[in-house]
Amino acid sequence: VHQAGEAVLLELCGVLLAMALVYRAYSPAHLSRCFLKHLAGLPRDVSDPSLSGGLPPRWAGPRVSFGATVVRLPGLDPPRVSRYERVMGEPETDDVLRPGQPVRVEILREAHAADLPLPQAESLAAAGVDLRAAVTVPVRLVPGERRLIPTGLRIALPLGFEAQVRPRSGLALRHGILIPNSPGTVDADYRGELQVLLMNAGAEDFEVARGDRIAQLVVAAVARPVWVEVEALSETERGEGGWGHTGRR
Repeated sequence: VHQAGEAVLLELCGVLLAMALVYRAYSPAHLSRCFLKHLAGLPRDVSDPSLSGGLPPRWAGPRVSFGATVVRLPGLDPPRVSRYERVMGEPETDDVLRPGQPVRVEILREAHAADLPLPQAESLAAAGVDLRAAVTVPVRLVPGERRLIPTGLRIALPLGFEAQVRPRSGLALRHGILIPNSPGTVDADYRGELQVLLMNAGAEDFEVARGDRIAQLVVAAVARPVWVEVEALSETERGEGGWGHTGRR
């Protein structure tokens, strides 16, 4: 009896350990979705890890959350197309994006940029990726001139994100090359070519050659405000102070 009790205790400890490992490796949200899909009798789909036997771990497939997953019972709830799918042409996902994780962005290279590398970060922790000039002949900017420089790239951002086109600090410091509308905003539903508006604010002519890194692109999440009209705003110590109200020193 004593040996049988030890065997049962060891087996129970093994079960608890396995449950702890599963909970640590997999998101509870994925576990619950898998269970609900199993109850709903949804068909197996090898493209869905939660239906193909392998639950995705917490660190796999960083995607963006735009709403809760709804499991519809077959025959009881007709399928509906979400606003995200209508706008973006693809289903939304419900996995949570964590800071520092990559975001899937589709990119298309035009013929005039076929030999240029895709935008990439020049250091491990760089926030932006560099955009290159896809000009066929060198473009000369005289002081005070503005020109639209093509990159030969088109992108498709996920809904809830934007891309910011920012100047390169070295060009601004050494040559006075600025982006007058900085940061330029690329919306998630824009599908045209990315072009950079460069301005020469320096004292000398500046030449843009093919392949030059002319700007940086930063992909960032955005929040859409829900306006709540009120009679008065909350009081703060700063109040209406602005326009240098703290002084210079």
